[in-house]
Amino acid sequence: MTPRGFRPPGGQQRRGEVHTDVQARTRAAGGTGIPRTDLTSHGQAVIAGAGGDALPDAVLDALPVAVAVLGHDGTLTQANAALRRLLRVPADRPVDPDGAVVAALAATGVLARGSRRMAGLVAATATAALPRPDGPGVAVTVTVAHRPDGTSVLSLTPEASSGSPDAITRHDGDGVCVSASPAVAGVYGRAPSELVGVALPDVVVADDRADVAAAAARALAGHATAVSFRCERMAGTASWVDAVLAPAAPGFVCDARDGTLRVAAEAGYRARAERAEREATEHDALRRVAMAIAIESDSAAAQAMVADEVSRLIGSDVGMVVRIDGRTATVTATGGASVARVGDSFEIRDGSTIGRLATTDATVRGRCLHVAALHGETDPAWVVATPVHNDGQLWGAVIASGREGRPVPVGAEPRVERFAELASVAIVAAETRARLARQATTDPLTGLANHRSFHERLRTEVERAHRYNRPLSLALVDLDHFKRFNDTFGHQAGDHVLAKVAAQLSGTARRSELVARVGGEEFAWLMPETGADTALGAVERARALMGAEAAWGDEHQTLSAGVCDLARARDGDELFRHADAALYWAKANGRNQACVYSPEVVDSMSPEERARRADRSRTLGALRSLARAVDAKDTATNKHSVRVAAMAQRAAIALGWGRERAEYLRDAALLHDVGKLGVPDAILLKQGPLSLEEYEVVKRHSALGAEITSDVLEPEQCGWVRHHHERWDGSGYPDALAGDAVPIGSRIIAVADAWDVMTSVHPYGAVLDPAAAAGELTRGVGTQFWGPAVEALLRVVFGPPALRRAA
Repeated sequence: MTPRGFRPPGGQQRRGEVHTDVQARTRAAGGTGIPRTDLTSHGQAVIAGAGGDALPDAVLDALPVAVAVLGHDGTLTQANAALRRLLRVPADRPVDPDGAVVAALAATGVLARGSRRMAGLVAATATAALPRPDGPGVAVTVTVAHRPDGTSVLSLTPEASSGSPDAITRHDGDGVCVSASPAVAGVYGRAPSELVGVALPDVVVADDRADVAAAAARALAGHATAVSFRCERMAGTASWVDAVLAPAAPGFVCDARDGTLRVAAEAGYRARAERAEREATEHDALRRVAMAIAIESDSAAAQAMVADEVSRLIGSDVGMVVRIDGRTATVTATGGASVARVGDSFEIRDGSTIGRLATTDATVRGRCLHVAALHGETDPAWVVATPVHNDGQLWGAVIASGREGRPVPVGAEPRVERFAELASVAIVAAETRARLARQATTDPLTGLANHRSFHERLRTEVERAHRYNRPLSLALVDLDHFKRFNDTFGHQAGDHVLAKVAAQLSGTARRSELVARVGGEEFAWLMPETGADTALGAVERARALMGAEAAWGDEHQTLSAGVCDLARARDGDELFRHADAALYWAKANGRNQACVYSPEVVDSMSPEERARRADRSRTLGALRSLARAVDAKDTATNKHSVRVAAMAQRAAIALGWGRERAEYLRDAALLHDVGKLGVPDAILLKQGPLSLEEYEVVKRHSALGAEITSDVLEPEQCGWVRHHHERWDGSGYPDALAGDAVPIGSRIIAVADAWDVMTSVHPYGAVLDPAAAAGELTRGVGTQFWGPAVEALLRVVFGPPALRRAA
């Protein structure tokens, strides 16, 4: 029967109630119970009844620990339920029918009468291995209370190792094993009996014995110590063991478990950490190369970084970048222990490692005699090579190679490929920069320097000539009656003639000289180290060569030129102005000739010529009046032409134009809408959307404006008026010009015109604030507008980019 109070309501056992009930029933039976505090603190049931009375079975069964009672003759007289569970003996069978359990206990000597007293009784403690009827035995710690009447009560607590994967061994004061749990077979690879009688260091590999001996000494000195070692297994192998040696008088207890998984996990952790560190280092290298690509205008520096990082990070002796051109590979960058030099080359043979790369356009690994030869070696070198591409085509390869027969590390291929991708980016970026630089400084039709690059070079040469007191000459060359030629034969024929004149001039010029196209049909020829007379002779030779053959069909094209040297000018602007004046004189006096500037030449103009120039001035004034009339006619755009002209002039100066040439643009911009005089008022002033037919009429105003101004503006200025509605992407009018074919003055006027339309009051839509209008201009770059003109206008309005960001 279950003792009263053993299970509280709800069925949950409470330890304190069990102890209290056990003590009460023990005392009721006339026994002397172990104090409650001893039960609680030691977790053992060492209970001895008074006299020779048997302990009640119900009391013993209620105890959570195994308890046995031995009679006067040393036989087992009582065993509680916990002991049956420990020994796996059913309730209907005797616990120790053959005396094996008592014999195992007696073998430890624990049953001999000891001198230590517990609760007034003689007691002893030992470790024993008790047999089980159905399998391996169980290790227990036995505490024995010897009663005065000669009987004994035993509390048996399973060793921590029982049913545990940990191997528990007990060692005496000399460190020799005196008992071993069954789990030692799995941890040490030895049966328990093979460990008993052996000191722990004796089962350890030689290299680890000193560490284990030191740990045992600390445990014997009273200090718990953790140690890991390799155990010599009986099969001749070794396995890792993790152990804790804890003091247990007179020796120590060793709690050990298999450390193989822990060592493998740590090795995995180290491998992952090393891989993560390697990847971080590689990513840092990739970032450095990427930054170099972003800031370097030449790919050589980036390629050198790629070659160096390949050798350093991948662990190869050598890193190289080679350019593949047909059957030749040329070194463009080297790194590591390479003795090859940039420019060294070798032939690519069919079937060779580099030959396979060139054929398959894929990463290859193999041995290469050619790479070895670059390092002065005769045996083929191990290489990993991966292709580099430019615009989808094979450009070359990144190569990682060993020296003196050393291979490239396994798994290097994907890492070399990542650096090859960066090399490809560097090459593409460099060529793109070079192409953009050429586009920014080159006239696309003729291949000559454009207006911008000419004026930059003019400033540089003027400064140099002044610094070193050296001569410098400038010739401005213009095609005679070229507008008439274009009107007669068309723009395709005109472009052919322009390209032919450009080739003739550049072919005549020396390498140190610069020929540029600075206007529609106007060329500038800058001649350092040349005086005016020599420059005149060079121009005359070019004129003679041009006149000696037909320019288009049977048509010949003549040239007029004006020449001036720096001795007759104070600066670059004046040099250009004087050469232009000489050109004007040459054209005014019959064309097809060259003239050197001098004050006398200008003064020698006939009264008729001066009258014509005065008439031109008066006519220009009249046209300006007409421009104001156009603005007055459309009140919604009042003073639009004046604002556009002023903004175009300021933007041109921001682009680096000289003052006089910017004024030249201002005059054209002032008249950019004069062609609207030919647009009927019903269309021009219409309040609703225009029909397609009406829009076509409006679109004619730019070409009409060029015709109206042709007698008073220079041809170049007329071109600016005609083309100010062209778009950068070629979708404008009247001639659908695209890119650099759009005259530079027209590009500037187009941006100034759009800015004024967006920021001034008009009936076509809401007025935009400057920031919004700037956004619209920026979004139109590359489609409607030329980027440098937009940037120049924004500098005029907002200041430099740094100030804009600060604002």
